[in-house]
Amino acid sequence: MSFGVCLVFEITANLHIVKDVIQVPIELAKLLGNCPVYLITRPNSCQNKLSEYVNVIHLGQSIPQNDEALQNERLEKLIFSSKWYEGACKLAAKYADVLMLFPHFGNPTKGALFFWLSSLSKGHHPAVYLKLDADPREFTNKSLSEHKLKSVARNFKDGVKSVTRHCEDWLKYLPITAISAESPFTLEMFTHLHPSLNSKTFLVKNCLPQAEILKLPNRDTLIEQKKPIVFTVGRLSETGKAIDILLSAWLDFAPQCPEWKLCLVGSYEPNFQQIWIKKLQESNLTHTVEWMGVIYDRNILWDVYFQSSIFVLPSRHESGPLVLVEAIVAGCAVISTPVGEVPYVLNNSDYGIFPIDDVDALTKAMILFASEDTIRKNQLKDTANEAKSRQWHIQLKAVAEKLM
Repeated sequence: MSFGVCLVFEITANLHIVKDVIQVPIELAKLLGNCPVYLITRPNSCQNKLSEYVNVIHLGQSIPQNDEALQNERLEKLIFSSKWYEGACKLAAKYADVLMLFPHFGNPTKGALFFWLSSLSKGHHPAVYLKLDADPREFTNKSLSEHKLKSVARNFKDGVKSVTRHCEDWLKYLPITAISAESPFTLEMFTHLHPSLNSKTFLVKNCLPQAEILKLPNRDTLIEQKKPIVFTVGRLSETGKAIDILLSAWLDFAPQCPEWKLCLVGSYEPNFQQIWIKKLQESNLTHTVEWMGVIYDRNILWDVYFQSSIFVLPSRHESGPLVLVEAIVAGCAVISTPVGEVPYVLNNSDYGIFPIDDVDALTKAMILFASEDTIRKNQLKDTANEAKSRQWHIQLKAVAEKLM
C-alpha cells in the first residue's frame, strides 16, 4: 500500500482533467489502496478546477507566455524549465512514495535521482512510474506496415531523440519500477530497443474518466439514433491535425452527399477559418459546415458525439488520441489516418483508414461510409470490445501491481 502518488507536470490546466495527466494518478491511487494524490505544478491562470480532483502543490511563479498559450489553446507555444522539473521531483518525496513522470518536459534522470535520494533519506521505499505518451510515428510519419521492425527501430532512434534521449540515460542508470506505452507500436519499439525492461513495460491504452463512462447511454441505442453528421474535434489548422485535408475532401464529398453536415469543434486561427469560409462560399457549401469553436461543457460535447455518424481523424501524428476513444464509445464510425494506435483499434480496416494527406482517399472513404450503413455498423461491431476495455482501472491494473 502506498502513502501517496505524486505527479510532476509543470504546465497543468483544467483541460488536463479528463486526460491521462490527471486521471492516471487518480486511478493509480485507488488501486494502491486509496492513497492521496498530489500534483506539483507551476501556477497558471487556467487551473482553477484542478484542486477539485487532486491536491495541488504550486512551485515557482506563473509565466505570462504560458498563460497566453493556454488561454488561446496554443500548447505548442508553452515553455518549460528543466530546473523547475528537478526541483519538483525533489519536493515530491515529501508527499509521496510513488512518483509519476512524463519523459519529455525535463531531464528524468536528474529528477528521478533527486526523488530517490530524498525519499531514501526519509526512510521511504520509492517507486517511479514513467508514462510514455509519444508515438515514434509522430516524428517519422510512417505506418507500421511500411517498415520492417529493425529499420523502424533505427528510425525510431534517429528520429525520436527528442523524446528518448533522457529516457535512455535514465533507463541505463536508474531502476524504474514500471513503464507504460499508449500504443502497441510504441510498446513494440520500446521493448525492442530495451529488451531487458520487458518485465517492467506495459501497454496502457488511453481511457475516459470513470465518472463519464458511468453516465454514457447504451452504445447500441446511440447507434440507432445517429444523424447524417461528420464530426471532428481538435485544433482546427493546417498543422498536425490536418483539418485542411478534411475540408478539401469535404468540397468533393458534400455535393455528392448533400444531406450530410460537417461539424468542426476546436479552436482555430481566424485566417484559417476565413480562407475556408471563402472556399466554401465559392462552392455554395457554407451551409454544410458548422464551426462550433471550443466546447468546454463536456455534456454538450458528448451530445455532438452522440448525434454524429462518422468521426474523422485526419491527423499527421498522434499517439493514443482520446478523441478516438470518445468516438468509438459514443458509437461513431471512424475514418482516420494510420497514426498512433488507430491501426490496432480499427484492426487495419480496409475501409476506415486512409493515407496521411490523401484527400482523394478520404473523400472516397467518407462517401462509402455515408452511403453504406452496413460498413459503418460492421466497424462498430468490431470496436465494441475495444470500447468496453477503455477503463483506467482495467488498463492500469498491471502497473499498479508492479508499483506495490
